[in-house]
Amino acid sequence: MTALPSPALRQAVPSRLARAQEVLAFEWAKLRSVRSSRWMLLVAAAVTLGVSHPGVPGAVLAAGCALAACALVGLGLGAIIRHTAGAIAAAVAVIYLLGVFGLILPSPWGTRLGRFTMPFAAYQAVASHPLAGLLSPGLSMLVIIAWPAATLAAAAIVISRRDV
Repeated sequence: MTALPSPALRQAVPSRLARAQEVLAFEWAKLRSVRSSRWMLLVAAAVTLGVSHPGVPGAVLAAGCALAACALVGLGLGAIIRHTAGAIAAAVAVIYLLGVFGLILPSPWGTRLGRFTMPFAAYQAVASHPLAGLLSPGLSMLVIIAWPAATLAAAAIVISRRDV
């Protein structure tokens, strides 16, 4: 008589091998990210700009506000669309692709329309030396605040009419 493994054991072995492969892939990716982070830290150590340097606290605050604004735009678009994949695609399009269109458009139109997009406004608000053709850092912060305000207002209107 030969002892054969049970069917449950035969099914468990391939799934455990797949899990081991997933763990190895995750550990490899983690190692790669740690190595790239080490290089970024070495580059960042070469920069001698501290938090007490003039303009840095405002830039850090503006960067935090820009990130929160991106999250609120995504929330507003998710409430309007009510479909996860569509909301993610719309948020990426509004946040990133409109800025890319500002770069693609010809010379006078690119900066005229691009300065009202989130990436251009965030760059102006965070930059230590703002670009000349775009809005001032204060007006750029107003643009950053206006995007989530507009999407959340549109979401409130759509929800009040649709979910009555």
